[in-house]
Amino acid sequence: MGAATAPAFNAPIGVPPTLEWIPVVSIGIDPAYQRGIDNDPSQRFIRAIARDWDWSLCLPLKLARRDDGSMWAVDGQHRLSAALLRGDIPHLPCVIGRYASNCDEAAAFVALNRQRRALGSMDLFKAAIAAGDDETIEVMAAIKASGLRLAPHSNYNNWKPGMLYCAPSIQRAWKLRGPIPTKKSMVMLAKAFDGQILRFAGLLLEGLYEIFTTEGRLGSFDLMALEAALGAVPQAEWIKRALREQGSSGCSRAAAMRAAMLAAYARAGGRNPAEQKPAPVAPATQKPRRTFEETLAAVEAGEITVTDKVTMTRAAPEGIFGSSLVS
Repeated sequence: MGAATAPAFNAPIGVPPTLEWIPVVSIGIDPAYQRGIDNDPSQRFIRAIARDWDWSLCLPLKLARRDDGSMWAVDGQHRLSAALLRGDIPHLPCVIGRYASNCDEAAAFVALNRQRRALGSMDLFKAAIAAGDDETIEVMAAIKASGLRLAPHSNYNNWKPGMLYCAPSIQRAWKLRGPIPTKKSMVMLAKAFDGQILRFAGLLLEGLYEIFTTEGRLGSFDLMALEAALGAVPQAEWIKRALREQGSSGCSRAAAMRAAMLAAYARAGGRNPAEQKPAPVAPATQKPRRTFEETLAAVEAGEITVTDKVTMTRAAPEGIFGSSLVS
């Protein structure tokens, strides 16, 4: 076999920069291309950096050295402003390049900002777990205990059943609605759509949060009927129903999804579970399917089995994103 062909790369552009410690008072800001920082969000950001200055978070500034020897910030003016505000940080590490003109400086500023990939909410959720954030770890454990798991990416075409990509919104519900309604909503989602790709998990959960902070708290609410009503309708149809409800009533998206779900629940004959006929006894060779109440009790008790098909343990912070989560 012949030698592998090396990938073709274009020649490097420009000359390598230098890395130097530069006095902060000697660095200029060119308003011709730099964004303004005389606004409340920027000033709050600068004060936050100055208040809790952390050298481990201070990346080198990108500077331009002009023909007259002056230094101008191309990238990093918030860090520079925070250092100046503190007054006890006389120098900052800087990567210094030379540009043919101020226009080239501005072009570098634009290119640097376009190349940045902003962290998504899922990136921050995963990072918070790695950093040991207690609440985020608790939310992740509840997701797994409900029979769900995080999708490794946002392409639902390659997800497996039970995966979802809305953990940050689950954490928001955890804070706003409380852990109990959030856990109940996740268990209901997992059971009603067992074995399905949860493309619309976030939207469906919005309606369930509404239900489990209102009607779902009542002892007379028929959880089995709700599970049956949800599972009888394709996920995409739920979105259509919620949109129709929102268009006709003008309510919020979550309230519209709740109304659509409760309408289906009523049509399914939702009533007190005590009035229902006893569930048929499963053959001795099969494991009986848990009811919603039994599943929720198992989650609250920290037991292992969550659904007929999924067996999980409460995850420790270490290895929480291991192969078992994304395989």
